[in-house]
Amino acid sequence: MRKQIMTALLTLSLVGTLSSCSLVGFWLSGCGGEKADLVVVNESSAVIDGISVTESSQTQSVSSEDGSGLLECGESYGLELAGTGECVVVLFDCWQRELARSYLEFQGERLFLTLKDWGTMTCTTENTMK
Repeated sequence: MRKQIMTALLTLSLVGTLSSCSLVGFWLSGCGGEKADLVVVNESSAVIDGISVTESSQTQSVSSEDGSGLLECGESYGLELAGTGECVVVLFDCWQRELARSYLEFQGERLFLTLKDWGTMTCTTENTMK
């Protein structure tokens, strides 16, 4: 039994590493995938080290464990949202400085929030990353 548990933990750790998601991020947010309600896409030259999403009175945050960066240019990260309604998404760099902030209205349809250079963000229902 102990061997099976260790094998399962090793497998989960490997999956988290290979998908560029930290294991902690995987458990907190689902790390995206097909069921992510909100996908943050980095199309900027800045490295995103943290994402904070506030819905109603609840905030969920994810960041790289070692400060090496969560999302580099061309990468994306998915988060599950608690429900429909307004939410605030804030992106941070490795010094915890705010890169950009966006106010969204989630109505149940998957959203793609894309960070572009100069701190501008766009929100669409289709992935614009090529």
